[in-house]
Amino acid sequence: SFAGVPVPGKSDPLGALFAYSLRPDHFDIDRLSRLQALAMQAGLALDNAETYHRTSNLAGYMGALTATNFKLAQSTDQNELLQLAWEFVNSELQVATFYVALHDPETDEVLFPAAWDDTNPIDLPPFLLTGNDSLTAHIIRTGEEHYWPTPEIKEGYCESVSIVAKRKGRGCKSCLFFPLRIGGRVIGAMSVQAYEPHAFPMEFRVACRALSNQLAAALENARLRGEVRRTATDLATLQRLSIDIASSLETEMVGGQTCAAAVQFFGADHSGLVLFSDGDESGRVAAVYPPSNVVGREIPLHDVIDEQLLMRERRPLVIERVADRLTLGPVRKILLELGIQATLIVPVVVAERLLGSFSIDYYQPHRFSAQDVDNARMFAAQVAVALDHARYFEESMRGVSMVRLLHKISDRIQAADDLEDIF
Repeated sequence: SFAGVPVPGKSDPLGALFAYSLRPDHFDIDRLSRLQALAMQAGLALDNAETYHRTSNLAGYMGALTATNFKLAQSTDQNELLQLAWEFVNSELQVATFYVALHDPETDEVLFPAAWDDTNPIDLPPFLLTGNDSLTAHIIRTGEEHYWPTPEIKEGYCESVSIVAKRKGRGCKSCLFFPLRIGGRVIGAMSVQAYEPHAFPMEFRVACRALSNQLAAALENARLRGEVRRTATDLATLQRLSIDIASSLETEMVGGQTCAAAVQFFGADHSGLVLFSDGDESGRVAAVYPPSNVVGREIPLHDVIDEQLLMRERRPLVIERVADRLTLGPVRKILLELGIQATLIVPVVVAERLLGSFSIDYYQPHRFSAQDVDNARMFAAQVAVALDHARYFEESMRGVSMVRLLHKISDRIQAADDLEDIF
């Protein structure tokens, strides 16, 4: 005789559990019930193992990414930054095909300063973004992230939007594309590819997304440093502060270090970090320096004209006389309570998400230079990456803790002798 029952998963069955006997009519209702209960326990164990595997992988990726981000924050050379990104995807993510494209808005040219195919460096020809129908041009123009697990899905998408997926070398089966963003501006694209279909699970894509955000911030830092030609003292100070912030793995620690570093670097009297709610309806004061009791205060933002302008345009707000700035709404009252007379409020943006803002404050009216604003933009890009990295790390740690708890509960259930012990 023979019996088979499905092994249930979260949505679809994971497989089937079969049992055979040399005796006829062996699988009565009682044995079938026990077989179904065993199949359910097997499904739960398999789901737990898969969740634990993915969460552990993500925690491992994010731990390795912390070390890479530390190195990215130390470098001001574009070639070195791109080499660091390649070493991470090749050694940590086990990927052999990878490229980075950068767009120069002044010439409209798209260059490929880094490209590897099957671990071999290759040269990809530059092109003008305007009028180009390539997949890379489409990613830069739209700022969209895409994952195509099979060539058929990618070709279907390309046909639907009238673009051409150009190929050099062997055709890849799995393609992952990320825009490189700074605030609301796309500066290029990053692609990771594989010769097998369905090669990139969720935790892999999360790690690549975090890398693209960190790489974009590092490349923009290098560009700004080259353009403005800051003094050696400023470069050394900002670099050291960026390293300190990038090394933090907790959101609260990132906030405190951000505000203290901003006061130190800009020679300001005060600094504050505000994190926005999901709908950007309100903001919570996450950290200030020097410390004060305003931390944790909720600020309504929906009718604050200046904050709405910052959210919409993603550009710094330069306010040299707070007392005269009525469009700050309730934010003006808080600033004046703290004795702040001048402030530079900078949006903190990672990819397309506006995480919040941080401010550089003075107790006397103050005139901000163009270099101050450029420094603040670069500082904000590093803070955004650190906050996003800390969020991913904290989520992965919570996932690991939850899976361990589920394992303990499952072990106790399996060890129980009767229903009363289970409940």
